[in-house]
Amino acid sequence: MKSGGTYYATISVYASGSTQDITIAGGIEIVSDGGISDSTYLKQGTSETVLHKGVANDTRIDGNAKLIVSSAGMASSSRIYNGGELLVESGGTSKKTIDVSAVDFVFSGGRAIDANIKNGLQIVSGGKSFGTNLASSGDQILNAGAISIATHIDYRCTQYLGGIDETALTGYDIAYNTMDSGTENVYSAGKTSGTVILYGGSEYVDAEGASYGTKVSKGTEYVSSGGVAIGTTVYNGGTETKKYYGGTEIVASGGITSRTTIEGGRLEIEKGGKAAGLVTFSGTDGKLIIDAIAMPTATISGFAATDSIILSAIPYATSDSVTVNAENIVTISAGGKTYTLHIAGATIGETDFSFGPGSILTRAAPTQPSFLRPQASAAPAENILAQTPVLTSASPIQAPTAAAAASSATHPPAWQPVNALTLHQETIAQLVSSHTT
Repeated sequence: MKSGGTYYATISVYASGSTQDITIAGGIEIVSDGGISDSTYLKQGTSETVLHKGVANDTRIDGNAKLIVSSAGMASSSRIYNGGELLVESGGTSKKTIDVSAVDFVFSGGRAIDANIKNGLQIVSGGKSFGTNLASSGDQILNAGAISIATHIDYRCTQYLGGIDETALTGYDIAYNTMDSGTENVYSAGKTSGTVILYGGSEYVDAEGASYGTKVSKGTEYVSSGGVAIGTTVYNGGTETKKYYGGTEIVASGGITSRTTIEGGRLEIEKGGKAAGLVTFSGTDGKLIIDAIAMPTATISGFAATDSIILSAIPYATSDSVTVNAENIVTISAGGKTYTLHIAGATIGETDFSFGPGSILTRAAPTQPSFLRPQASAAPAENILAQTPVLTSASPIQAPTAAAAASSATHPPAWQPVNALTLHQETIAQLVSSHTT
């Protein structure tokens, strides 16, 4: 075991060998075949290579020094500063890396687990990233068929997916279950699934990019021309600013959203954008904004009295009207033209819909049928109570007359209240036992 000291030549650590608290000032440290390196300090221009079941713990990489992990090697709790580099190659694994103003590369077959990128950059090029945390302007780039799982994107941080049409060679770049308070950009050949957008975060789905199952709360999802968003849920985050009122999904010209749920948030379909499948209102205070004269073909379900549909391209006039002449078909007549929306549950002749100032379509709460409304009591409650007999322990129990006894033989007796004092003690014990055993 080598402990302490500064080295300027190549050091090989293997089998049961180990180093601790050494400084590499002008050479290379190679850790392999069961060797262990603890707390090595790599100065500028030096490197450490970990492979073949070698383990490096708490390596510090400074300047342009490099830590290379490959072929069943493991690096844990590495600290990379000021332009240093971590390269995780095929078969290599890094865990709990702290990257401050430095760069991590994760190549095909390599894995990075629980990396903390602070004002640095993680480039996942065909490799896999698990649980990366982007903080303090840290960024992550996925390309060449990379996979990222459970990345957390903090404020002023960005995750980039795709950007190159590489599907024929390497497959899509995919991010699963991302927590986004910063920015997620999904470009060509990029896919994101299960992203949660929080606290003013943003997701941009560009041409040939795709977003699946995104949940938007206090943030915004933008779907650009050629981009697709499927299964988005927009929640009400309760913020008061106009830009981020709750959650917002904006579908730009050429973009498509499908199976979107508006749970108190806002879905805005710009001119040329499309909503396909089903748009579902859930919860309260949901908003669907349609910025074009052409109405979407998607079926709208769950539209209730607390929700609103804003037809921003249709000027409002007091002469406008709303009719339901066919099941699930709502027609707005405005300015001599008609516009049709498919709203599930709309019934022929229904008059609950109205089109009012601000070009807002609303639906009144349904009127309760008269037979379900509470009816006035025939007598005041106090009079009814006054007429109700009260049974006490002193109430007499009359023996049946001969006529009553004869009648009971052919007719079941009417229900009578039982004086609790007349219940046999064995019967009470049986009842108690039946509810406690």
